[in-house]
Amino acid sequence: QSTGLSKSLRNIGLSGFSMAQIENILSVAVIKPFAIQAMFNPFSSNAETIKFCQSHDLLLIAMSPLDYQNSKGKLLSDIVVTEIARNHSASPAQTLLAWAIQSQTLPVVQTLNTDHIKENIMLSDLKLSEK
Repeated sequence: QSTGLSKSLRNIGLSGFSMAQIENILSVAVIKPFAIQAMFNPFSSNAETIKFCQSHDLLLIAMSPLDYQNSKGKLLSDIVVTEIARNHSASPAQTLLAWAIQSQTLPVVQTLNTDHIKENIMLSDLKLSEK
C-alpha cells in the first residue's frame, strides 16, 4: 500500500548511477524507476545501456544527443553526420535526433532558438537507414 510521498508519485527517473547501482535500486524499489538519463549520441552510445534499459522496461533519456563531452558542436559538423544529413535532406541536428529516436531513446535537447525548436519538431518523418 502506498503511503506518504509514494502516493503522489507517478514516475521517477535516475541519473548519474552505474548499472550496478541501478540494479540494486531496482531490487529494493517500492516504486520502480520509469527512466534512466544518460549521455547518448553516436560517439557515446552504449549498447549495453540500451539492452539493460530494455530488459528492465526502462526508458533511456538521451542526454546530450547533439554534442559529446563539451565538444562545442563538433558532432553537428562531423563529416559522417553531415553526409547522412545531406543524403536525407535533413539538418545534422535532425539526423542526430532521428538516430537517437530510432535507437529507442528519448532525446532531450535544450534551446531557446525558435528556428531550432521548429527544426527539431520537423524530424518526425525522418527515417534513417540501417547503414
